[in-house]
Amino acid sequence: MNLKNENHIQQVKTYFISALKLTTHKVTMISILLALTTLISLLEIPTFFGFLTIDFGSTINLLAVVVLKLPYGLLIGIIMPWLRLIIPHTVPGNVVGELSYMLSTISLILIYCSFHMLFKLLPYWKNEPTNWWKRLLIVELPVVIITCILVSFVNVFFNWAFILDLYGQGDYKNQLWIIFLPYNLFKFTLVLGLFLLLIRPVQILGQHFNY
Repeated sequence: MNLKNENHIQQVKTYFISALKLTTHKVTMISILLALTTLISLLEIPTFFGFLTIDFGSTINLLAVVVLKLPYGLLIGIIMPWLRLIIPHTVPGNVVGELSYMLSTISLILIYCSFHMLFKLLPYWKNEPTNWWKRLLIVELPVVIITCILVSFVNVFFNWAFILDLYGQGDYKNQLWIIFLPYNLFKFTLVLGLFLLLIRPVQILGQHFNY
C-alpha cells in the first residue's frame, strides 16, 4: 500500500471520528435539516409514469451528508420517511411506500459516498484539485453519473425482490424494465442534477458558518 493510500485511509478514519462527535450546534443542524428534508419530500411532482411521482427530499438529504457527514446524513435518511406517515401529502403515506423511500435514500447516500471515497484512491488522483470546476469534472460529475445508474438498478431490484409483492402488485414485475427503470433514471437524474447545482453554495455556507 503506497503512502498516498495510507494517508487517505487515515483521512477516512479521522472523517468518521469527527463526524460522530455530537455537539449542541450539530443537534440543531440535524433537527433543521430533518425538518427541511421531510417538508421538501412532501412536494411530490406527478410524472408521465402514472402513479409514480418525483420529489427532491433525497437531494436535501444528500446535502445534509455534506453538512453533517455520512453518519448523521444516514440518520436523517432513516428517520425522515417515517415522519411522512404522520403528515398529509399528495400521495397518502403507507408503511410499504415509506420503507421503499427509506431504502432508496439509504442506497443513494451509500453509493454516492462510497464512489466519492473510491475515486480518491484511483491512480490518476495525485493531488486533490483546489479549483471547484476541475473537482466538478474529475470527481463530482463522474460519481453522480455512476450513482444515478447504480441506484436506479438497485431500486429496480428492491421492487423485484419484495416491494411490489408487499404492495400486492406482483404483476407489475413484468414492467420493471419498461416503467420502473426509466422512471428511476429520470428521477435520479433530476435529484442528482439539483444536488450538483447546490453542493457548492452549501459548501461555501458551511465554511462561512463553520459547520
